[in-house]
Formats: sequence, C-alpha cells, structure tokens
Amino acid sequence: MNSTLYTPLMPAKKPGGPCCDDFVRLHSNLGRRGFSIRTETVSPGQTRATLHFNAVPPGEEERLAVALKPARIVAQAVGRETIAHCPFCGARLGT
Repeated sequence: MNSTLYTPLMPAKKPGGPCCDDFVRLHSNLGRRGFSIRTETVSPGQTRATLHFNAVPPGEEERLAVALKPARIVAQAVGRETIAHCPFCGARLGT
C-alpha cells in the first residue's frame, strides 16, 4: 500500500482550536450566501463538521421556489454534506 496517496492526519494549530484561518472564515460565514462550515457536538467528546452551501441569500429560498414552479425546474438552493477533513489544509475534523 502506497501511503503517499493519503492525506496524513494533521494536528490543529492549538489544542481545541481551528486548524487554519480559512476554516475560521468559512465557519463565520454560516447562514450566508456561499459556502460555510458548521461544527456541532453530537455527544460528549464527539463532534461533527458539515459543509453547507446557500445559492441564494437567507430568506430567498421561498421566493426562488415560487419563481421556478411554473417552469418546472428543479433547483437546489441550499445543501449540506458531512465532511471529515478541512477542505483547505486537510486536517482531520470531528472526533
């Protein structure tokens, strides 16, 4: 097995702190248009990171749905996906 194909587990900059400045930037963008990262405590000692995206500003999803309904177009205005690694530095997220 070639171990160079896999991203090594990278420690956080400081214990319990964010892994990089780009992670902090996306974490602070939660709920706004664009990409964001949300972290949550699932149970004591277990956390989960989720990558979110919003294609339209908050509160506009309903207006978009009404506008697209006559055209019968399927559009995804928001979405989320659980992630295991930071998309910027590759650090392991969650426990």
